[in-house]
Amino acid sequence: MPQHDNPIGSCGGCFWNWPRKKSIVIKGLIAVFLAVGLYLYATKSTSADQFTSYPRPEETGTDLWNFHGHDEHVVVPRSVMRSVSTTAWLGGYFTRFTGIKSMNRPLPITGLKGSTFGNCTSVKSVKIPNSIYHIGDQGFMGCTSLESITLPRHISFIQPFTFSGCRSLKSITIPESVTEIGDDAFHGCVGLTSATIPKSVHTLGSGAFGNTSLSSVIIPEGITIITGFSNCKKLHSVTLPRSSKEIGSSAFADCIAMKSLTLPEGIVKIDNSAFYRCRNLSTIVLPHSLKEIGIHAFESSGIESIVIPESVETIDAYAFAYCQNLKSVIMKNPATKIDPNAFLSCKNLKF
Repeated sequence: MPQHDNPIGSCGGCFWNWPRKKSIVIKGLIAVFLAVGLYLYATKSTSADQFTSYPRPEETGTDLWNFHGHDEHVVVPRSVMRSVSTTAWLGGYFTRFTGIKSMNRPLPITGLKGSTFGNCTSVKSVKIPNSIYHIGDQGFMGCTSLESITLPRHISFIQPFTFSGCRSLKSITIPESVTEIGDDAFHGCVGLTSATIPKSVHTLGSGAFGNTSLSSVIIPEGITIITGFSNCKKLHSVTLPRSSKEIGSSAFADCIAMKSLTLPEGIVKIDNSAFYRCRNLSTIVLPHSLKEIGIHAFESSGIESIVIPESVETIDAYAFAYCQNLKSVIMKNPATKIDPNAFLSCKNLKF
C-alpha cells in the first residue's frame, strides 16, 4: 500500500498548519491582554497622593477634602495611607499598648467633603466606592466635562449644589438610599436628559433639577411640596404624586414646552411664580382642594381659560397678569378674595 507524505491527521499535517494556528493563538492572547488591561485601568483606584484627606475624629474613617490631580477618569480609593494619632482618631483604643503615639494604617474613606472635585474641569468620569456615606455640598460643582458618575448605594442626601454646572452630565442614577435632594443639586446640568427619582425621596429642593434638559419626569409618592424644575425648556410631561400638597415657588417657571397639566386633589396652594412664563401652558385643571394661588403664579403663561374652584380663598397679586391668551375665567366662589392686580393686562379676558 502506497504511503502518503502528509496524511490528514498526521503530525506532518499538524506541522504544516502550525503557522496559521500560531497566528490565531497570538491574536487571541493579545485580545485577552488588552481586555484585562482595560479592565484594570477602569477599576484601578486613582493614586491617593492626588487627594487631600483628613481623619474624622468622631468616626472610624476619613474625609477626602480635595482632588488636585489631572486624571480624566477617577476611581475614588477605598482607603488612603496616613499617619494618624491614636488619641485623635482612635479615641485611645490602642493606648493599652504603651509607647504607641501614632500609626500608619489604611483608613476607610467614608465621605467626600464639600467641593472635593469643585471646578475640576478635566474630569470626565468618577466612580465612588460604596464605603462613602456622604458627599458634601458643591462636591462636583463646576465639573464641566463630567459625563458619568457612579454614586455609592449608602448616601441618603444629595447636598445643595453637588452637581451644579456639570453641563456634560447626560444621565444620573440616584440610589434607592437617597431620601432628600437639596437645593440646586443638579441645577445647570444642561446636558441632563434622563434622571429617575427613586421612591425613597421625600424632599426635593428648590431648583434641584432647574435648567436641565429633562423632557419628562415622574415625581414619586411621598413628596408633598413639588418644586425644583424651573427653566427646564424641554420638559413637557410631568406626573405628580397623590401626596402633593403644594406646588412650590418657581417650581415650573419658564418650562416653555409644557402644554397642559392636571393637578391632583390634595393640593392646597400654588406658590409664587410656580408656572411663571410657561407661555405654552394653555390648559390647567385645578383641584377642588386648592385654597390659595400665589403672587405671579401664572403670570405671562399661555392659559386660555380656567375654572377657579369654590375652595379657592385668595388669588394674589399678578397671579394671572399678562396672560394675553386668557379669554375666560369661571369663578365658582363669588366670595373668593381677588387682588386688584391679579388679572392685570389680560386684554382678552371676560369673566
